[in-house]
Amino acid sequence: MKSYLKYLLLVAMLVAGDWISGVVISDLARKQARDNRIGLLLEDKINSDIIVLGSSRALNNYVPSVIDSLTGKSCYNLGVSGSNILFHETMLDLVLSRKQLPELIIYNVDDYGALCKMDGIVYRKDVLYPYVDEPMIGDAVCRELNKNKWVSRLSGSYRQNVNLINALKYLTEGREAADYSTTNFDTDGANILEMRAEDRVPQYGSQRALRELPPYEQQHVEALNRIISKCRDQNVNLLLSLPPLYMPSTPGFEEALRSMAGSDVRIVSFAGSLTNANDFFNTDHLNKSGAHKFSLMIANEIIK
Repeated sequence: MKSYLKYLLLVAMLVAGDWISGVVISDLARKQARDNRIGLLLEDKINSDIIVLGSSRALNNYVPSVIDSLTGKSCYNLGVSGSNILFHETMLDLVLSRKQLPELIIYNVDDYGALCKMDGIVYRKDVLYPYVDEPMIGDAVCRELNKNKWVSRLSGSYRQNVNLINALKYLTEGREAADYSTTNFDTDGANILEMRAEDRVPQYGSQRALRELPPYEQQHVEALNRIISKCRDQNVNLLLSLPPLYMPSTPGFEEALRSMAGSDVRIVSFAGSLTNANDFFNTDHLNKSGAHKFSLMIANEIIK
């Protein structure tokens, strides 16, 4: 009997240790992360009428306060730098899983990365790591890392091993420093780029233009279709937006997007709407001046 009790006590200690370590690592990792917008979303602290989704072109180009002031609708930016359409679908799933749904999703469509593979544009699982305790996020991280989903749900230390390094970083270095172009968020979740002394006015990127549209990435095409269907199923309006670029658009990209999306999906293209170099931070992204001008255009489209 004593041996049996010792065994039970050992198991209880291991389970408790596993749970405690998971809780501690999770807490430290969340404190270390600069981007806490997913945490705010999970806590139902983001209940805006309009949500902006997409990559850095979403994060840097859309000024929620401008959209808010013109439309009378609250707006929040959930763009994530370097992220692909598969990650954007996960962000949409999180938005649509909350109690209060937005009226409108503005999905910034990257030319040409939304439909094709683009170097440096990936599934940003690292942004999800601090929130793996949320089952939807935990399952997505397991899928991306080929981790066992059920073991992850049962074991806090196994689930949180992706956060161990960042938890230790918090103890030694504190919170992650803000990066000027990717994690310098304002109160509405955006990262608007104001030109600094070291920032040069960009040159038109004619040499960056592609002569033809690359092959479709089938996973991306399927994700686009799911994004459209999920918004439709939840009665959430969807606006597909192509932002201004300081380089030529990829030939055939917009036509392919419109063909795939169908006639009942609202698509607006502003690819050539701004042509002054002083409105751009670089060939891909607007600066503060351009972002304000573009956000006024988007707001007027919403009013229409």
